[in-house]
Amino acid sequence: MHKLINIQALRYLAVGIGNTAFSYSIYAFFLFLGLSYQASNLAAVLIGILFSYTMHGNIVFKNATPITFVKFIFAWICIYLGNITIIAFLMRFHMNAYLAGSLALIPVTFVSFFVLKFFVFARK
Repeated sequence: MHKLINIQALRYLAVGIGNTAFSYSIYAFFLFLGLSYQASNLAAVLIGILFSYTMHGNIVFKNATPITFVKFIFAWICIYLGNITIIAFLMRFHMNAYLAGSLALIPVTFVSFFVLKFFVFARK
């Protein structure tokens, strides 16, 4: 079990690097266009969700099913809300949305791994 978590964590990080770069690029692009951080983050989540689900479901957790897709969407709604809350909190300290968004990636990455592992793609 411990070895499986380590392998999944490594796969999650590898897939996550590509997914994070893709999603952050979308977030920054929409900020650049003048959208709010909330709308920019939402666009990044919506655009990246199919790519992310496919990669996580098939490569990281190897458990992509119609029910896990529904759970994935629900999980990312919650993760999105947590993410914009962190961004808003960091912006109170006079950080711009670019820096706050990049710093929010750190806790969101860790939380999302456990949410995906133990809720979305958990095997019974």
